[in-house]
Amino acid sequence: MKRLSFLLALLPLLCIAATETSYFSDRSGSIIVTPKNIQDDSFVYVSDKFTTTSKQIEETSIADYISHVVGGPVINKNSARDSLPVGSIFDKAPANLLVVVDSVGQDIVSRYETVFPTPLRVLEGGQKMKLTKVAYPQDSIASLATIATGNTPSVHGIVNKQWRNEQGVAFSAYKAQALPAVGSVFDIISQVFEGKSLIVSTSADYQMASALGLHQYLHAGNVQSNKIGFYYNNDIQQYDSLYHGVSAEFPLRLSSVALLERMATRTFSLENVHDKVRFVPETLEFFVDMPSGNVECIFDLNKKEDFLFFAEIEFTYAVLAQLQSSSLVSDSTPDMLSFAFSSLKGVQTRYGKNSQQLIAALAILDSVLVDVISKVNTMYNNKLATEVVFLGSSAFTSIQNMNVLRDAVFKNVKNIVNPTVFNTYFPVIYGTTNNICEKVKMAVEDFPEMQLEAVCPYAEPLILRDIRFVRQSNNSNNNTNGGDDYPFAVAFQIVLWISIILALSLAAIIYAICFMDVGADSSLYRTANPKFHAQ
Repeated sequence: MKRLSFLLALLPLLCIAATETSYFSDRSGSIIVTPKNIQDDSFVYVSDKFTTTSKQIEETSIADYISHVVGGPVINKNSARDSLPVGSIFDKAPANLLVVVDSVGQDIVSRYETVFPTPLRVLEGGQKMKLTKVAYPQDSIASLATIATGNTPSVHGIVNKQWRNEQGVAFSAYKAQALPAVGSVFDIISQVFEGKSLIVSTSADYQMASALGLHQYLHAGNVQSNKIGFYYNNDIQQYDSLYHGVSAEFPLRLSSVALLERMATRTFSLENVHDKVRFVPETLEFFVDMPSGNVECIFDLNKKEDFLFFAEIEFTYAVLAQLQSSSLVSDSTPDMLSFAFSSLKGVQTRYGKNSQQLIAALAILDSVLVDVISKVNTMYNNKLATEVVFLGSSAFTSIQNMNVLRDAVFKNVKNIVNPTVFNTYFPVIYGTTNNICEKVKMAVEDFPEMQLEAVCPYAEPLILRDIRFVRQSNNSNNNTNGGDDYPFAVAFQIVLWISIILALSLAAIIYAICFMDVGADSSLYRTANPKFHAQ
């Protein structure tokens, strides 16, 4: 009992430690200037079949949530268990649908609700929880890697969309030599169910599709696993597969021309805009009538940002059409379907955060998500588990203020930091001496109005050969013993229940011996017939 009390007392300390800034050396520098109070408006919606008692969920707990609802193993033993739904072990979801909407947080959703008379329909009927950050930076790719793996950047190693090492070499996440160091929940589910689970991941963005798909090492070790992964390849102007060498790929390499042809026949059921969405093939423009002030919003598909938004929608419907005619969804193994909509970030960049186009795009996406979730739920006999993650963004500080801060910091460290490296990476700094951190901290403290601080995380170097999965692949020499706790959990359950059965049996035997009738002539306690002699 004392040990249990000690563990319960230690749990808050573990939660506090999980919120610290965490980095990999040679990927994110030895000193990082970050906001003191990270404000983020990201949130998560979960379907009403698998709600929890918690009003918030950490990034590192979503992978455990997904694995839990489909009957998979524990992904992160330190994740908050109160964020997991309570239910019967015999009532697991046959499939999980994860939808990620990039660069749309509560701030934009609140603005949407001031324009349209009703809230987002995709948020109706389920549970909405605040998504709490457990590590900085706020880059969406790093956050998505944290969500998928259930670990912080100090473990999975994806510290940003792009980064440079101390020698100035540039790396892009999920490309060569920039892979995550641990497996994701999708990798683990695929291995637990021996490659029979269907793993689907799509996005216009290669890195987002990769984050929600299978690890390249795992794919190399098991080419025949059921996996579908696609992204939009700008070089060849078509959707391309994440995986090469897959024997039976879906015929979904849709070109930009094929996508435009599909858009010409698409109709959107937009309750909030009264179905007033028109496509003009001659000019490749979408017209959306906004509900306030007779404002007409125009999307020009000749522009990359507008085209990718509608391309992601069309490709999602193309994937659904293939799944509906496939036998992969009718087996007994849980499936993992993931759709990441990265294009709203481009719409926001092109038109602005307060633009009518962004609000109209969110209205269109809302109607699409309602339709997609309904179709997928029907495919899985209305037992689908769904999570919709809205990845918001937090303001760091203005570029002008950062330039002032950079000049102030450099005055303190110019004798011990390479100027080229400093100017290239700031607010990330690669230090060369022990006292550089203190000098940077002092320089940052001279600007209290910016609410920034210098953090000096000294992490162990990333070693890709230490990548961990559930079990070792038959065709790989990597140590894929991931989830080191999974074999332990199996052995623990066996020992636990055998011990309980033996203890109950011993208790029953002792009880029977203590209360048996000593006069009974039984095979266990036999008595001879007594002979009485007269005196």
